[in-house]
Amino acid sequence: MINLAGVKANEIIIKEMDEAGIEPVCIGRREGAEVLTEYIGKCKNFIFTRAKDYWIVTGYMPLRYAMEIHENCRKLSVLVAGHLGNPYPEEWCESREYAKVSDKLFNKYINEEMTYEEYKKEAYRVKKNGEQFVTHYHIHTQEGLNKFIDTVKKYNIIG
Repeated sequence: MINLAGVKANEIIIKEMDEAGIEPVCIGRREGAEVLTEYIGKCKNFIFTRAKDYWIVTGYMPLRYAMEIHENCRKLSVLVAGHLGNPYPEEWCESREYAKVSDKLFNKYINEEMTYEEYKKEAYRVKKNGEQFVTHYHIHTQEGLNKFIDTVKKYNIIG
């Protein structure tokens, strides 16, 4: 991916999304964004935002498919949690419930309603309870972006 920081990039971004099979969505000018564009992408419930030289993907990728993506796209810079060490998805997965309650748990700790040990224990329990998902990727290559979308469409992953 080319570096688009500070560049008016609507045409380039739409071309990258089109090649991958991602729906462009015009959201208007994004103030303070690294890349000057009015577009994000959408495929099912996955949201794609173009950063400097990679795509940021958010959504709920079930762990079993995250494992397949990891195995098939390791050399294509499809990075779980944007981690340059390219860890296995199990290390960064979480339940859907975790996103809903993590801030509440943290606020209880900050407000001294629970100890740090209680917070860590409860946060981990909630994070690992139930079906597991990877919720964040950085994708640094067009081929990786294409293969990510191919997997979403192949298995009809809602995200």
